[in-house]
Amino acid sequence: ATTRVPAKETVGETFAAALGEAELVLITADAASGLDADGLADAVRLASPLVIVIPDAGMQALPPDPTDVVDRVLGIAP
Repeated sequence: ATTRVPAKETVGETFAAALGEAELVLITADAASGLDADGLADAVRLASPLVIVIPDAGMQALPPDPTDVVDRVLGIAP
């Protein structure tokens, strides 16, 4: 396993590299907030690698509510 802690300005390229190399990608909600929302949503929907947005260690940035994500994917979000 490889752990990467990129600077804010390199999160996008580090995330893209991880998508091409890893079987599992964990990204904090804080880091994910700097990514293109549609690109992140597409990555989360991929079968491989498995992408999971997790809270940061201090619980300051939380991932989106799974219900909201499912509603958006199904096209039933308000």
